[in-house]
Amino acid sequence: MQAITAQLPLSLLLQSAPSRLVSLSGVDIAIIVLYFFAVIGIGFYLKRYTKTGEDFFLAGREMTA
Repeated sequence: MQAITAQLPLSLLLQSAPSRLVSLSGVDIAIIVLYFFAVIGIGFYLKRYTKTGEDFFLAGREMTA
């Protein structure tokens, strides 16, 4: 890598760097928002089965080996 860098001028290296690394379209944002609401909805739905911290962390001691 050092040999390639030494041959290219510094201005060329700086110009090739993109100004925006991430570009999301409207569809991408919609998918992220739908996923977020789905995860939150599942959390609220399953919340009624968890009464204490022990239920949450130890799965109500109902895990099989």
